[in-house]
Amino acid sequence: MLNFASHSLSKAQRVELISLTAFGLALRVFFALYSGYVEEDAYITFQFARNLAAGQGFVYNPGEAIYGSTTPLLTLLLAGWMALGGEPALGARILGLAGAAVYLSLTWAALLRLGVPRVGRVCAVGLLACAPRLAAFDMGGMEQPLVLAFMAASAWAGLRGRWGWAGVWGGLLLWTRLDTGLWLVLLGAAALWQRRAAGGLRFAVAAVGVYLPWLVYASAVFGSPIPHTVTAKWVAYAHSGAVPIHTGWQPAFDAFFLFRTTHPFLYVSLALSAGLFVLTIWGALRTGRWRAVGILPVFIVLEVLRLVLARATFFNRYFIPANAAFLILAGLGVGALWEAVRGDGRRAPRWGMALALGWGAAALAGGLLFAAYGEAALGVERRLALAAAAVGGLAFWVGRRPWLAVVRWAALGWLTLVFASTAGFTLRTTAVTLRDVQTVRHEASLKAVGLWLNHHTPPNARVLLEPLGYAGYYAQRVMLDEVGLVTPAVVALKRSGVTDTYEALDALRPDYVLLHCDDALRWVERDSGPQNRLTRAFYPAVEINPLGFDPRDTETRGRNSCYQIWARYP
Repeated sequence: MLNFASHSLSKAQRVELISLTAFGLALRVFFALYSGYVEEDAYITFQFARNLAAGQGFVYNPGEAIYGSTTPLLTLLLAGWMALGGEPALGARILGLAGAAVYLSLTWAALLRLGVPRVGRVCAVGLLACAPRLAAFDMGGMEQPLVLAFMAASAWAGLRGRWGWAGVWGGLLLWTRLDTGLWLVLLGAAALWQRRAAGGLRFAVAAVGVYLPWLVYASAVFGSPIPHTVTAKWVAYAHSGAVPIHTGWQPAFDAFFLFRTTHPFLYVSLALSAGLFVLTIWGALRTGRWRAVGILPVFIVLEVLRLVLARATFFNRYFIPANAAFLILAGLGVGALWEAVRGDGRRAPRWGMALALGWGAAALAGGLLFAAYGEAALGVERRLALAAAAVGGLAFWVGRRPWLAVVRWAALGWLTLVFASTAGFTLRTTAVTLRDVQTVRHEASLKAVGLWLNHHTPPNARVLLEPLGYAGYYAQRVMLDEVGLVTPAVVALKRSGVTDTYEALDALRPDYVLLHCDDALRWVERDSGPQNRLTRAFYPAVEINPLGFDPRDTETRGRNSCYQIWARYP
């Protein structure tokens, strides 16, 4: 079903497909080797997989049947890998590479089948290949690459009229992450829009049939087919009013600045990221030429709206499916730009004006965002961005006449060089930043916390904490998490109005409490003497502080890696 019918591809097309896929995979391998980064939440999945491989069931805390994982398929695959003796992070990265290979190659194949010209499809897949956030999450141990792979596979099957197979991949998509149902709804609507009622029925039956076994299992074992994590996050962030709905629009908008980096390319990267909005709109307006692509802008709008309404904008990884659709449309916009550059004298002026205005708007948007980040003076990055906007926009506008085509080509080359250098710098700085996070926060802090708990606490100890991943995986103790992802008692307390962890200490009665150093300081100062819930029952057992953070400072990097473990008095 996934066969591209490679015998029908020309030699140039085979080279194009292999080169784009290999380029994307090579960047991801570089990222993994350089940064060593594995997401904090990936270790929650690893804990479920380890317990499953050990025969203790689909549980985080042994003996507690709680649907605390949102990705059953990844958990099952990793459990099989771990049962064979594999290390979970390596297994997750192998699956991530496989998923990336699938979604890059199938996106290319789908665009080829739709008749998208070479430049458009190369740019679309190239943007997917080099986007730093996608590269990071593909190798971060999470389910995102599998989500994109099954989305691409279901779309590819639908384009070929294989709606039964599209439903199979759609069902596996639900196994990978339940909240991807919007994509399947849109695919089903696309089948009906094409007046293929039989195809839509096959699609729905296959998707439901593939997902039904997990629905039955989850309902029987956990009492609900809805992940408890969904309930816990809704109660913590939406039901309690902790995250007002209007605050979600800014992070949602910010999540699409995919090439933002640091000095000395900060302003350039902001302008280029803003420029992708122009290209994406441009690409979306041209989806009439390839009607099936019209599902992408609809998906982006509805997916962002869903995340904002659900108050789920606090992790940018939730935007990865919409980010991928966004990049594909941006690639189609680049294809339209290419056609404008190659256009004749009657056609070029309109496109030249659109480019000049669009790029100027991108530079302006980047400047406003740059100012919002607190920089007061014009730096070298601002002058570079203004130069890119001026040279690119004016050259295209001046070069609208056929005899000045060389000016248009020179301007396109300049903009390509600026984008390529900024994209490369963004990827490198992202890897450097996450390597620091991995080394300091994950390894020297959270993993150290878990190992200390493992070595210094009794096997049945109950630990209250917020970062459930590394610490919980390495501690191998009963975890009570502050959000309630695997702790229904926390969710019940929040529903009753007890939303503050300090206030919940007496009800939860943990044996150990893990706190940020500054949180511990505030808790100690919160009530005086014997009235203090923390100091009345707990004493500081150890501090993990690899950067020597002072709790009275506000420095984020040190704060994020400084933890204190408080133990209950005997």
